[in-house]
Amino acid sequence: MEKAVARPELACELQDVVRAADHLLVPRGALFMVYPASRFGELTSVLWLHRMEPRTARWGHPLADRPAKLVLLHAIKAGRADLTVLPPLVLHGDDEHAFTDEVNAMLF
Repeated sequence: MEKAVARPELACELQDVVRAADHLLVPRGALFMVYPASRFGELTSVLWLHRMEPRTARWGHPLADRPAKLVLLHAIKAGRADLTVLPPLVLHGDDEHAFTDEVNAMLF
């Protein structure tokens, strides 16, 4: 049920989430998001509208040889422009059904 609500943005949209974060965060407060990589441009433009600056981005690839599907983003409210792009996060190794050791360490 959570995925059904979150993925197609039925209950709220990106603008609503960022607006709420802007209201709740103090200056220099941090926002962390996992968002579709194909919508990175929209994500950054909505963040900028609410005075939030992307600080760290990491692209999540389903397999090492596939394009990124997700972006893990760390943004700072009223922060300075200084984006760091981390090395890619590969979600699955040789077995497409099992997570890599790095992802398993994050989850468990």
